Amino acid sequence: MAKMRLDYTESQRQLAPDGEYSLRCKEKKQELSKTSKQPMLTIDWLPFDPPSGVTMDQIEKCSIRTWVSLAPNALFTLKNLMHASGVPCECAGCGNNYEANLDCCSSCQSALFEFDPDFIDSATPKALVAIEKDQKGEKDVNVIKKYFI
Repeated sequence: MAKMRLDYTESQRQLAPDGEYSLRCKEKKQELSKTSKQPMLTIDWLPFDPPSGVTMDQIEKCSIRTWVSLAPNALFTLKNLMHASGVPCECAGCGNNYEANLDCCSSCQSALFEFDPDFIDSATPKALVAIEKDQKGEKDVNVIKKYFI
């Protein structure tokens, strides 16, 4: 086989500088976490509407991966994402819709709720994005610190 010359420029990862961005879903998957085998959503977000001082060409190839646990003790991230996206919780007890930033249904006080994960496909939440080291401490990655309205 002959020697080949390749250009890595187009393959390099691009990180969004720290700041507040609007996000849109590139891809989402429902799967089980590797360690606890709990259900979760893996979402790849594309940032847009960058903060002042950040141009679109600085983020045009950026993708931000985040994990949203669906385990009972970790639903705060899901509810935060729903609230930032303007999606209400549907009470599993009485069927009432209520704001996702509330702990329980305002009608029957039930904490059981239902949601359709397909809302993520068209959601455009705002998020505080930061650059941190990955879990192994080896490379820089973007992380979502919080979602907000």
